[in-house]
Amino acid sequence: MRPKEKGLSNDDIERIVNFDWDVSSDEESGDEMEDISGMLENNLKSILERGESIEFEHIENLIDEKSIQENSVVADNCFEKVDPKTLKWRNRPFQAPGCIWEEDSNRQIDEVKTPVEYFCSFFDNNVIDLITNQTNLYGLQEHGIELQCTGDQIKRYIGILLYLGVIKVPQFKMAWSKEYKLSAISDAMPRGKFEKIKQCLHFNDNTKQLKKGDLNYDKLYKIRPLLDILKKVLVNYPKKNIKALMSKSLRTKFQPNPTNSMRYDCMEHWVVFTEKGRCRLCKTGTPMSKCIKCKVHLCCNNNKNCFMSYHT
Repeated sequence: MRPKEKGLSNDDIERIVNFDWDVSSDEESGDEMEDISGMLENNLKSILERGESIEFEHIENLIDEKSIQENSVVADNCFEKVDPKTLKWRNRPFQAPGCIWEEDSNRQIDEVKTPVEYFCSFFDNNVIDLITNQTNLYGLQEHGIELQCTGDQIKRYIGILLYLGVIKVPQFKMAWSKEYKLSAISDAMPRGKFEKIKQCLHFNDNTKQLKKGDLNYDKLYKIRPLLDILKKVLVNYPKKNIKALMSKSLRTKFQPNPTNSMRYDCMEHWVVFTEKGRCRLCKTGTPMSKCIKCKVHLCCNNNKNCFMSYHT
């Protein structure tokens, strides 16, 4: 016959669950904890010996009920019930709250410059002086004229080229014509001065250039001084800013020559029409036709078929 005792009673379980473990002092925990732990061990052993099951569901229900009651009490204490009708809105000057990231407040932030300032950081006074001196020198050497070009005029000349790169006209001279006059250009420089600078624009002394076949012959001699100045500027320029300047359009503008195996394989060389570009074969035409596989512009019309000649 089974004994009447069935392990822990409901009162014992509630007393264990409701016991304040955190608030109890060190002195109390010494004796009471031993008594409670001893009682639990004896009751559990007796339950296991009799083969009875422990009512875990009852314990979990008691714990869940107590946690819900505690959460509701905390919520009532944290949130104050406010009637929206009693609120009155007032206009007051905004006061920025204190920043929690005070350690980052002294961090140095790069200054955002205007496009003109970024351009002038590369084309500084050294570049302008170089262009001015070499342009005047070439005009005197080749044409026998004293151009008397100044640095301010070189800046205006570069500005006109950039302006005409955005506002495109069929011919440069139309920017000064009465019918299509562009005041931003005509007021900046006379047409005759613009044509003379365009004719004499140089970056190095041609009389000192070595002949082809010389061991020290430089293919980039005519722009070598300009490249040297820009190289010094780029070395001292922050690398992260250089990466931002190298946009995808600049990286993909100049495509390398396709390999011979690709060029002559006679497979999937289709003609597509895009914006104008220099013909890769004749170097003179500016067709809109382009090989979709080789990614090069090629003339393809009734007068000239560089597309066929390039692939055969």
